[in-house]
Amino acid sequence: MNVSRNCVVSGLRVLALGLLASAASAQFTWHVSATAAPGGDGSAAAPFQTVVAALSNPELEDGDTVLVGPGTYDGGLLRAEIVLESTHGPAVTTLRAPLPSLTAVECDLSDCTVRGFTVIGGTGANAVAVAISNGLIERCAVVGGGPSLTGFGVRACNATIRNCSVTGFQIGITPAGFPCVPIVRDSIVSGNTLDLDWVNVAYSCFGTAPGSTLGAGCQSVAPGWIGG
Repeated sequence: MNVSRNCVVSGLRVLALGLLASAASAQFTWHVSATAAPGGDGSAAAPFQTVVAALSNPELEDGDTVLVGPGTYDGGLLRAEIVLESTHGPAVTTLRAPLPSLTAVECDLSDCTVRGFTVIGGTGANAVAVAISNGLIERCAVVGGGPSLTGFGVRACNATIRNCSVTGFQIGITPAGFPCVPIVRDSIVSGNTLDLDWVNVAYSCFGTAPGSTLGAGCQSVAPGWIGG
């Protein structure tokens, strides 16, 4: 009886390890390069030429990573819970709104990460540069796309904005609605008509309730953050 039971337990353990290995192997890294030839499959040897092609890839799944090489690209909608990350940082990698009224980067899923880009918003009065829910935007420079201060920099719901700068908008950072609570950490939000829409927003740099300006902890970031 004990031998039989031990065999069953061992078999279940092997099966569990196999399932874990299968789940881990399901996560995939896709590649984008502005200098790639058209028609690539997203592999390191044949990258996608555009971010749009990577995001619309039917094989893109939750947990995948999309690595983007230097260049300027149209952004788009993240249709899976992925990491969208530049390989060389925001100084040389830009995502822009494809049309004046559209959002440059949008993710309404539960776990998206956008890391290491300059993001240029549309020029429309109500355009949004980054719209994100329950995820992370990190080491990004979010910049208004028009000559005047229009639109929104980051519209977030329960997402974290960390080591970012947001400038050149009518409103720099705003909650997506109630009861959304964006969290801003170690970021610079300045040069907007209204830097922060305070309703339902939590800022980790404040020891007390937020006032009309950012606290000292949100005014500066660690040296080398951009592209680091």
